[in-house]
Amino acid sequence: MTVLSQIYGSYRQLMGHLPDPAFLCQGGQILATNAVALKALRVRAESDLIGQAFADLTGGDYRPVFEGGLAEVAGEGMIPMLLLRTDGTQMECEIRVTALEPGSDLYFVHARDLTERMRTIREVMASEQRYRALVDLALDAMIVVSNGRISMVNASAVQVLCLPSAESLVGQPLERIIHPDYHALLELGLDALSEERGLLPLKLITADGAGLDAEARVVALPGTRTHVLEARDISARVRAAEGVREREARLKGILNTVADAIVTIDEAGLVQSFNMAAERMFGMRADEAIGAPISRLLPEPDDNVVLPIPGVELEHSARRADGSLFPAAVTFSALRLGRQSLQTGVIRDITDRRRAEEAERRYTEDLERQVEERTRELLRLTQESRSVLNAAGDGILGINPDGIITFANPAMTDLLGWSPGDVIGRSAVEVFRHGDGARAGQPVRVKAALRRGVFHDRVEMTLMRRNGSTFIAEYTSSPIPSVQGEEVGGAVVVVRDITERRMVEERLNIAATVFETTAEGILVCGPDGIITVANPALARIVGGTAELGNTVDRILFTASDCSWDAVLETLVRTGHAEEEFWAERPVCRPSGRLGYPFSGRGYPPRGAGGQRYHPAQAG
Repeated sequence: MTVLSQIYGSYRQLMGHLPDPAFLCQGGQILATNAVALKALRVRAESDLIGQAFADLTGGDYRPVFEGGLAEVAGEGMIPMLLLRTDGTQMECEIRVTALEPGSDLYFVHARDLTERMRTIREVMASEQRYRALVDLALDAMIVVSNGRISMVNASAVQVLCLPSAESLVGQPLERIIHPDYHALLELGLDALSEERGLLPLKLITADGAGLDAEARVVALPGTRTHVLEARDISARVRAAEGVREREARLKGILNTVADAIVTIDEAGLVQSFNMAAERMFGMRADEAIGAPISRLLPEPDDNVVLPIPGVELEHSARRADGSLFPAAVTFSALRLGRQSLQTGVIRDITDRRRAEEAERRYTEDLERQVEERTRELLRLTQESRSVLNAAGDGILGINPDGIITFANPAMTDLLGWSPGDVIGRSAVEVFRHGDGARAGQPVRVKAALRRGVFHDRVEMTLMRRNGSTFIAEYTSSPIPSVQGEEVGGAVVVVRDITERRMVEERLNIAATVFETTAEGILVCGPDGIITVANPALARIVGGTAELGNTVDRILFTASDCSWDAVLETLVRTGHAEEEFWAERPVCRPSGRLGYPFSGRGYPPRGAGGQRYHPAQAG
């Protein structure tokens, strides 16, 4: 058994022996009570109180004190209180709230019935020594009036009336603290006022001249000319009531200025309120709508009354006074006034919204159609681009800004010796390595180049394959713009294996050297016999006439029966032609121009201007 359970059991036994009402509470709810409390509150059984909030038993202005729970008043000593009986009467008492254990939410409430005491007080008020102490302990302001003059005020009255001291009013007439508007009430006499069973509205005057709203009662002390005026400050309550009235007026003004129709209906679905916006929207006056069923405004197919769901916005057909229908958005919320249950609805004409939604729907459908067409086109272009990239003879590879490979065509993976599945997602520095000799295997700093914005156009370098072999490559890198277009979104790298080209170039360089330095004359011509290329040796042999654009016949066959056409015929037929003939060098005339002084075939005559040279061999 826990400590709290033991404490609870002990207090349960104690309550049975107490002569006063007592309660055990948890938080703010009643767990148990004793028979004295049941009798005092005129309750039939303890079960009628168990589970009820203790605040529900309090009356008058004391209820707010306990709505926050008993923890706020625990340990405060005796507190004056009004408890409500089941027959509606009030029991004057004082209570003490004690926490059963520090940190727990169990409380013991001990109530002391003051009903008989207050009756005794009224009976013995003639004895000043006895009633002064009792009056001073009251929470309400109490003013004792003897023979029309104030003879005593308690501490609460000093506080409420802002008096410098209790003695400052002694000997003053009662009218001194009553507002002039209520002097006519005093003219009825305190004896007459003491016969009033209910509380009297009254306005007091404080020491600083301010008005103080109060509710009061007058108690006549039997056999004396002494009366006790009990007054309770209700200024806060009056201000709250005035605030409520102001809020109601302000709310009414707001409701009449808002653009949405606001309609209140009761449980039967009959209209109870109808603001000005509703009058404009439905084309009818408020007095025409109030009392009519809501189905007149929001018709159902069979015109039956169907109450909307509170808190849920529904789209509904609304009907104007002329019978025309329009789309409306309707939201109802529950409202309770006392025992009456109401629903307040906000009705908004959504004709324009429907038009806008329809236009937006058409626009969205058209946009979706365009997007779908564009997507298909992009897919087609993507597939075509991928096909082109995959079919390209050069290696093509895509890299993101972090240096990670995102695409590689088959040519690239073949060049580098990787499989396509192993390349995608790898860092470019793992795949791209270059150098030969001692520097072989150095990573190509692709990521660093991306950060610096450095790209290459046809750079030759030696790249290393995955298996360690190398090849000479032509390396080109180009930036990929980002989506924003401000930063580099990656790079495209194109690699071409130029190892064979370099070997061909080297062979061509060797051939060109041989061509230029050989002692034999060499020329290149087309089918028309026009010379396109000739080496220096040929120029020496034929005497400088082997100029580009000259013909074979003019530099070789001027003194023989051989001709270029005959050589070309043999070449076409056999693929090879070899001729031996006498050729003639040109002579230099006095004018300095070269010429061909002899024509005909055979040997030139001796002593002529032309110089005969050794028989030439053409092939």
